[in-house]
Amino acid sequence: MSDGFNTTAVVVTILLLATTFVATYFASRRTKTSAEFWTAGGGMTGRKNGTAIAGDFLSSASLLGYAGLAYLYGMDGIVYAIFACGIFLMVMFLIAEKLRNLGRFTFADALATRLRSGPVRIVSAISTLFICVFYLLAQMVAGGVLMEALAGIDFSWGVVIAAVLMLTYVLFGGMLATTWLQIIKAVALMSVVALLVILVLIRIDPNPLNIIEQAVSQSKFGDHYLATGNSFKGPWNIISMAVAVTLSAVGLPHVLMRFFTVPDAIEARKSAIWAISLIGGFNVLIAFLGISARAALGAGGEEIAGKGGNLALPALTVWLGGGEGFASDLLLALVVAVSIATLLAVSAGLVLSASSTIAHDLWAKTFHRPETEEMTVGRIAAVALVIVT
Repeated sequence: MSDGFNTTAVVVTILLLATTFVATYFASRRTKTSAEFWTAGGGMTGRKNGTAIAGDFLSSASLLGYAGLAYLYGMDGIVYAIFACGIFLMVMFLIAEKLRNLGRFTFADALATRLRSGPVRIVSAISTLFICVFYLLAQMVAGGVLMEALAGIDFSWGVVIAAVLMLTYVLFGGMLATTWLQIIKAVALMSVVALLVILVLIRIDPNPLNIIEQAVSQSKFGDHYLATGNSFKGPWNIISMAVAVTLSAVGLPHVLMRFFTVPDAIEARKSAIWAISLIGGFNVLIAFLGISARAALGAGGEEIAGKGGNLALPALTVWLGGGEGFASDLLLALVVAVSIATLLAVSAGLVLSASSTIAHDLWAKTFHRPETEEMTVGRIAAVALVIVT
């Protein structure tokens, strides 16, 4: 993707974001209490919440990173994607129902039913803020890079624009607006990925097995492209990576917070099932696109895809559009638009989670301030968090 003003990408991005702003407007009219601000009133169905969880969890790293890993390392890249699906199996069987039954707004609410409220809320707040700040920092950097590539504006201003857009959802619509942002983003992301897969089958070969064979022939690993060991250095490396990815992501506060938006434990379990289905389907498709990029771009594609392979998907998108021309620009614009929506959705969830632990766990529950002040304190905390980040 070249620097400069990309008219097609800007138009597509504005249209997608306009849809989310309409949802934010209606959400703001329905957000009057702390429960509505933090958990959308607890009225989400399992299907909606599961879709929002998928939208919250699938980041730009999932879109570009998994495709790049599959492109570079074949089976090792696919294994990374499989690990991500295992996260929500653990959530479904071990966490979802208990969390919904014990908690109200935050993960600390659930812990406080079994442990001393004050200390556990302080520790939980420190942990939540630590995770959210560093995760948000990466999202803001990605936002600046995308804005710079999209419109040719300075990186610093790109970060500011991304921050303002993300704060709009949180400040005015709370959890309800963030939920619909995540749902719209998840649907758009899955639709674009499915479209790219269809185009791959049309342009390269209708038989996926033939595409995989072409990818193997273009890889420096040869037949070993479809075996582990191209990136991983032995079985213990695979096991340690599986444990690290699965256990670390299980504790993401902005994902766990979503289980408080449903009315009961049954809907919480349904949420996890929907999330597993969508994330699993996405990971299968995105890994296939990474392998397809290897087949389409040929032996010289690694220079285009970059050292980490993160540009493999954009390069494949341009190739599917026929190189230069409107079709290529439109496809690339769709990828850019969903990438921006992706980072905004994830960032909004992170900011909402961090502000909730400040306003609810610390302000209201630890310092015993009135709960009526939670929304105001939460909004101030959201702005302060973004400025600090």
